[in-house]
Amino acid sequence: MILGDPSLKTCSLPTPWDGGDTAARERSVLLIGPRAFYLLATTAESAVPVLYRADRFPTAIRDGWRELREMAGAATLGLAAVAQDATVFVLRSGPGFAVDWQPIGSAAVEASVQTGATSDLAPFTNRPAAGATVMREGIYVFGGRTTPRDVTRIPLERRSPNTPENLPAMTNGRVDAQALVHGNFIYLVGGNDDGKPAIERTRYPVSTDPARVVWDPLPAPPAEGGAIISAVVSRGKLWIVREEGQIQSMLLADIAPGNARGPLGSYDTTGLPRREGRQFHAGDALVLFGPGDARSRYGRPPSIPVLQHRRST
Repeated sequence: MILGDPSLKTCSLPTPWDGGDTAARERSVLLIGPRAFYLLATTAESAVPVLYRADRFPTAIRDGWRELREMAGAATLGLAAVAQDATVFVLRSGPGFAVDWQPIGSAAVEASVQTGATSDLAPFTNRPAAGATVMREGIYVFGGRTTPRDVTRIPLERRSPNTPENLPAMTNGRVDAQALVHGNFIYLVGGNDDGKPAIERTRYPVSTDPARVVWDPLPAPPAEGGAIISAVVSRGKLWIVREEGQIQSMLLADIAPGNARGPLGSYDTTGLPRREGRQFHAGDALVLFGPGDARSRYGRPPSIPVLQHRRST
């Protein structure tokens, strides 16, 4: 975003499929790593996700995409991924339920590690996952090894996986939700049945004590707008994108942890962006895939795609 230009920009990212007669994409996830974009995708011909890399400087793609490797199995029902601490973590579901990870950060690291590790959580599970996220001490998987409401934590010790452990179940069985981390709280956004909480948050900061993982519903977003199709936390706000195009935000500081009946907070609706040529304008300036300005507890900026917000002047 150019300073003083309050508009949404469209970024046409090239893909490995440009200019070719390759099979159509089925599922895809775009991530931002320390020095590159990463693209995970399946096609109509193969349900095994392939990981691609494209250098960026600072946010533009350079020299096209190159293939790194295939993941360890198929993702016929669901595909989720996150980039954190120079590692890409991939959650695959159907058939089976597994997490792959691949070290990233430099071409040398990626070339020296031909295959990342895999944790098979449920080889015979045949249902879509709800989402996955990662914190420094572990990977958190939502969607279930044995039931749709299961929550699994894979402890990480020096970035290596230990034995998966069960955490208290989700209050509802979400499908294709997003799991977000902000201020050491985990948020589950979208993917729930009608009449169920659209957004939930852990009552306490996430710790290694499973007994402290309790889920609280957050205020429901406005009824209009349709399903939540995307979400991100940036600058202390939760941003959600609705199926009908609305972009809505809520200041998370207004919601008291552990008090679902407390301050209800309020959602601001940016409205439907209007298109003028190749730009999308809205009441506030939003940037897709910009670097976040909030730092984690470990002093590292988030490395996943974010929506960044700035008031227009």
